Amino acid sequence: MNIQQPDDHDASGGDAQRREDVPQHRMDASTMPIACEARNEFEAQCVQSVLEDAGIQSVMDPSGVAIFGFPLRAGSTVVPVRVLPEDLSRAKQMISEARWVGKSVDWDDVDVGEMPPDVIRMLSRARTDRVIGRVMMAVAWIAIATVFISIVIGLVRSLTGR
Repeated sequence: MNIQQPDDHDASGGDAQRREDVPQHRMDASTMPIACEARNEFEAQCVQSVLEDAGIQSVMDPSGVAIFGFPLRAGSTVVPVRVLPEDLSRAKQMISEARWVGKSVDWDDVDVGEMPPDVIRMLSRARTDRVIGRVMMAVAWIAIATVFISIVIGLVRSLTGR
């Protein structure tokens, strides 16, 4: 079984010519312009989604953030989102429009539907836990103040000789 390989030096020169006509769009990602510097990887993914919806290809530099959120690389913790140079102005416009739309939503007027009963229970339990925590904190501060006042009174009495 013989598989014929395409020959770059055929008589017509067509294959070799066609390969040269195809634009080579290989760029190092680090040389691509930055369309947005996201505060974290999630924001960068959201920006990439907005750009993808607009038909703009983008790449995201890895953030270098560990599992617990501590940066693994020195310097800034921003995550650059890069685009091709010819898409830069349109990408910035799309990002700006998406941010404006996001800020213009009045979430108090958005109807997200009925809350499930377990979510209602969880929220009421969280409120109760906050109240109990505040009461315990107040009691702790009162106890600390009482101990401090007792120490001050004891020092004053020992200094005055009573």
